[in-house]
Amino acid sequence: LCAMPREDNSGTGREDDPRWDDVRRFLREATDEEKKKAAEEATRQGYFPLLVACCCNPPVDVVEALLDASPETVRRGNDDGMTPLHVTCNEGASEDVVRLLIEKGGKEVCEAKDDNGDTPLHLACANEASEELIGLLIDCGGGKKACKAKNDYGNTPLHKACNYGASEEIVRLLVERGGKEACEAKGYRGRTPLHYACKHRASEEIVRLLVERGGKEACEAKDDLGMTPLHFACKYGASEAVIRLLIERGGKEVCEAKDICGDTPLHKACYYGASEEVVRLLVEKGGKEACSAKDKDGSTPLHVACLEGASENVVRLLVDFGGEKEACGAKNDDGDTPLHFACMKG
Repeated sequence: LCAMPREDNSGTGREDDPRWDDVRRFLREATDEEKKKAAEEATRQGYFPLLVACCCNPPVDVVEALLDASPETVRRGNDDGMTPLHVTCNEGASEDVVRLLIEKGGKEVCEAKDDNGDTPLHLACANEASEELIGLLIDCGGGKKACKAKNDYGNTPLHKACNYGASEEIVRLLVERGGKEACEAKGYRGRTPLHYACKHRASEEIVRLLVERGGKEACEAKDDLGMTPLHFACKYGASEAVIRLLIERGGKEVCEAKDICGDTPLHKACYYGASEEVVRLLVEKGGKEACSAKDKDGSTPLHVACLEGASENVVRLLVDFGGEKEACGAKNDDGDTPLHFACMKG
């Protein structure tokens, strides 16, 4: 019934596609029995007309007509457990369509989980939904309960938002409605929303929102690999402002924290080519201890910097803060000094 509008070049359909008129015509001219039968007919994958329509950015009047033909389909899922509201939030349909589905399906459709354990709010947070739509899903899904809901990977809507680069406004809304618990929640591989924000180089404003509500505990949180948000920030190239913020709120402890490989944030910064300014922030806060810290192979940050071809200014910083004799003379488990590594690099 609704397959035709999906068959454009993008595979997603458009609200103004003239082929929706064919759907309207059928729904207008068919008998109630014919409409109900057509509206409930499903493919092998469990797709039925309302669900297919919601994949195609449908006009709200078509959705309303399909719901009139078979009201119970608003709560029906396909073989992956996705309801029309799931699909709508995943595909970015209009707010009017979302409102209609919620009006007809109530709290039940907002709380429904697909086979990955995602609620419609999870999917909306991962797909650039508007602040108004996110607020609507939170309100209809139980408020704080909706914000705390975890999928099968342990991730909350706030995890999703931070992992998929949601706007500052969306993150602020989820933080305000979900509270400290949402900021502290550990999901996939033990990661918090702050871990994801740092991994994806979120803005200083977003990181500040998470840190202010999550407190020092959020900065100190370690994932299953022992990495803190500062480790992530140094590994994935977060801005100097973000790294400064994490250091200010987390203190010397986060600069000294080691992951399961024995790496401190300074090790990560040196390995992944962080700027001189970032390295300076880490050594000024971490001091000599940060410069002399050894990973599981016995290598110091200076070993790593020399091996990875760091700039002269970065090397000089590590030597100055680590003490020339101690830093340059340090040997790893193979007996190599930073000079050995520098010579290996050429």
